[in-house]
Amino acid sequence: MKDRIRESNGVYRGVALIMLVASGTGMLPYWLDEVFKLAAFPMLFAAVGVELFCDNGIKDVGDTIKKNAFRFLIPYAAFSLIYILIKAVVAGGLDSFSSDIADTVSFYGLSVLWVFPTAFIAVAVYCAVVRFMSARSLAIMTALMTLSFTVIISLTELYPYNFVIEGGTGAGGYMARISIVFLRGLYGLFFVCCGSISVEFSSKVKERRMRLGIPGGIFLGAGIAVSILMNLDAEWQKLFFLNAVPMLFASAFFTVGAWFICAWVEKVYPLNFFGDNATAVLVSFKDLGALGLATLVGDNIFRAFDNNFATRLSVAIVLIAAEIVWILVFRLPGIRTIVGKK
Repeated sequence: MKDRIRESNGVYRGVALIMLVASGTGMLPYWLDEVFKLAAFPMLFAAVGVELFCDNGIKDVGDTIKKNAFRFLIPYAAFSLIYILIKAVVAGGLDSFSSDIADTVSFYGLSVLWVFPTAFIAVAVYCAVVRFMSARSLAIMTALMTLSFTVIISLTELYPYNFVIEGGTGAGGYMARISIVFLRGLYGLFFVCCGSISVEFSSKVKERRMRLGIPGGIFLGAGIAVSILMNLDAEWQKLFFLNAVPMLFASAFFTVGAWFICAWVEKVYPLNFFGDNATAVLVSFKDLGALGLATLVGDNIFRAFDNNFATRLSVAIVLIAAEIVWILVFRLPGIRTIVGKK
């Protein structure tokens, strides 16, 4: 059973990564781009919840936290340094050095690296609290806390990142960044709980697993409907949400619905391949040149043939090829450690 769940989780992560990378290309229709942005990061956090469900009830909290610290914080530290060096070389100087250091030290995170400390905080809190209450009780408590904060954002039009801008790299800026990190952790914990509860439900369906496709389709349809009708937008890194409360519900619908569909499908090798190497894809698609190379090739194809379909196809092919190369590089002995693999 757990092997089957892990295979489904590989598909789940693979779908989330496709959404994230596709959104980064800027080639999607507006409504689909908003859907992908709403769903991708929550699904990655929910995938962590699926793994926690499979972790034998978290019998050894310390070992689980230690394992996830290696998995999340090592890549965060390694690629923060790499990204800073890349920016220094590309920009030809260290103009943004103090800001980059502030983002790194506070765990606010450069580029997509904010996902790693957020996931670690969510895992640590989940492991610490689930010892004293059931996963369902934790999910209810987290949902109420997350919804309360989201309502506050919606009513007050509070944008936490404004405090980062005002504080700069001074003490106020550091405090603002750290506050955002823990608020992200709350949202991360909410989606981790969504993943844990969803897999608990789906694991009880032992026969005629096609039945999972029905609630999956309903949840996905509800998420898409809310997204289109309410004109949602989300920047998870900055905690900037347009129509914050509907956004939270839509993201939860996507997270749960996509899991049911993936649990029904169970295994799709290309998706499993990328999903099982999620860290390598996450750290490389944007800042290590994969997306830039694909976009450059796509632009040249468009100039040569003036064909949008050929452009999109070439971007997809180059992106896939580049990610496969990076995945193979990060599997090499001595290098695999920096993506959190022993």
